[in-house]
Amino acid sequence: PAAKRPRPGDARAGGGGEQKVRCRQILLKFVGCNKATDVRRRPVQRSLPEAEALALDVLARLEEARAQGGAAAAEAAFTKQVRAVSECQSSLKGGDLAGDVGWLRLPEIKPGEKVTKEQSQRMLVIRAALGLAVHEVSDIVVNDDGVHILKRAA
Repeated sequence: PAAKRPRPGDARAGGGGEQKVRCRQILLKFVGCNKATDVRRRPVQRSLPEAEALALDVLARLEEARAQGGAAAAEAAFTKQVRAVSECQSSLKGGDLAGDVGWLRLPEIKPGEKVTKEQSQRMLVIRAALGLAVHEVSDIVVNDDGVHILKRAA
């Protein structure tokens, strides 16, 4: 039987669309971000403006691949860019899982509960991911972990 009241966050009840998404990312770190080392544990030397410029260059390459070869070429280009420039541990995963950060969902925050700075920084990335359509690539998202380019997988 149907429930008398919809569960909070139930998408079928018109609770505000997608509640969790699966994403891949390209992460570019900069001096001053959290854990400013690349996947080989070497310190990162680039500044925030340099990281943003590199991210914009990556976005241009991804858009060019999509324009020339469609969705399949865009997927291959994203995987290639993850392996070439991403400084996230997930960039070391094999195959189409390169850059996979798993399922993302907003944390439940109780009324009156204070949100930590770390939580608010993570929520920036999650909100950007929730706003994407499947296979869509985000604009750059900057937080304390670095400069992110997200691609929604599911």
